[in-house]
Amino acid sequence: MSNWKKKTLKEVVKLWVRGSTPRRNNKDYYCGKEGIPFVRAGDLRGGELKETELYLTWEGAEQVKGRVPKGAVLLSVSGTIGKTAIAGREVKVNQAVQAMVFDESELLSEYVYYYFQFFRPWLEERANTVTIPNLTKTKLEQTSILFPCLEEQRYIVGIMKHGEQLLEKQGEIREVLQKILYQAMYHQVREALAKKQTLPLGNFFIEPISDGENEEDKKISEAYPQMMGELLFQKRKDENETHFCILSKEQQKKTYNPDAIWRVRIHKEKLIPEFLLLWVYYGRDCLGIDFYEGKHLMNQNFLMKFPVPRVAMEVQKKIGNLVKKAENIDRKLEEQTEGLKRLYHSLLYSSFTAFLSKNFRRWKELEEPDEELFIQYYHLKKKEKLEENVGKETDWTQFLSGKEWEVFNDLSDFQQGVLELFANTEESMPIHTVFQMLSRKRPKVYGKHTIQDAKAAVKILMGLGFLEKTIPEKVMLGESFLMDSREKPVTIQKYKSLLKKEEL
Repeated sequence: MSNWKKKTLKEVVKLWVRGSTPRRNNKDYYCGKEGIPFVRAGDLRGGELKETELYLTWEGAEQVKGRVPKGAVLLSVSGTIGKTAIAGREVKVNQAVQAMVFDESELLSEYVYYYFQFFRPWLEERANTVTIPNLTKTKLEQTSILFPCLEEQRYIVGIMKHGEQLLEKQGEIREVLQKILYQAMYHQVREALAKKQTLPLGNFFIEPISDGENEEDKKISEAYPQMMGELLFQKRKDENETHFCILSKEQQKKTYNPDAIWRVRIHKEKLIPEFLLLWVYYGRDCLGIDFYEGKHLMNQNFLMKFPVPRVAMEVQKKIGNLVKKAENIDRKLEEQTEGLKRLYHSLLYSSFTAFLSKNFRRWKELEEPDEELFIQYYHLKKKEKLEENVGKETDWTQFLSGKEWEVFNDLSDFQQGVLELFANTEESMPIHTVFQMLSRKRPKVYGKHTIQDAKAAVKILMGLGFLEKTIPEKVMLGESFLMDSREKPVTIQKYKSLLKKEEL
């Protein structure tokens, strides 16, 4: 008998907790870090969770049903589906987080934590997506989990921990880099701030330019072609967070930004763009939250009045050079991180298809699992017959191996359609392009599907070994790369088929 089993979560979870949110306008319910951590979906960033953005007083905690003990597995089940962590202390959770306590005589919490990361595409597939994606407790209870004996679970957890620690180290290095930049900035501006030696940003403007699609905006853009050192500010009002970046190269061609962008050109002989970029990024910490209350950087009036410390040009240039050096380091770290993410994804796939622990089983003389167990569960059954049968044999499907063909037949018709597009091209493609191509190809057949369905399909096809991520491609703005608020290139993730090229 195989030592790998399949059980529903209802069979293995001892305690389910899905909380609620105390009234935000009652200050007696919330406090500082001395209180009880209040976990929301945004707090789930992997690993052991001990700190959160919000904390509850004892009175506030009494308003939230359920007690979540240390060691519980936390899973986001509303909005963003499938983010996970392990409670590092007793916490309270809101309605977007499901906490689960497992019988550790059968299932290790850490094993489930990594399993949910692997299984995330399937969880997203199960979620209701009428308005906001939501994974109900009923659907979770019916969801099965595949797991081996405790000894093999510990082996898998040990390997996955090592992979996760490598990624965490990369994150720590980037945090140190940001602290260095902040300290360098604060050291130079603190005297000017203490003496209130600031000038409004409007004093340095040549022109705030609003690019857009209408004729008036295009005339403005033509009069002011994009130049190196301009800053771009997001001006959408439906976002809590402001995005801004800097143009690193001049644009030889006329380029129009979306009308959600303010393009700011400053006198470089008065203010170094890299210095301003860093100041805008860390200004919140230096000026205090009260200064920003009820204000938005995407508002032109606020931009004009935004206080800039009066710092000598020589000092600005030093900080600007530091920003450029940090950018180069950050780019190298990003490349390393991307490689580690791909390694981590491979470890997840190998772990929960029983391949990673194959030698361990031989060493411990454990039974080998039946491959059918994984094939039958990890591949979704067809939902319905389409008007046109995407899955019928074509020039590329005839080269599928026997096992690959079995897996292919177990995919939904939409997933087969996604795979067909990738298999019939040598180019890597982003998810939104694939979704648009499918929608145009068979609007009656695929019209009911959403971009979320396409994302879930690509993740599942990756988990099954049909697709892989390529190195993210940098987004061009005219003839230069578009940079984000940390001066990091904005990238688009693409995917490509893993079916052998020579076979096709």
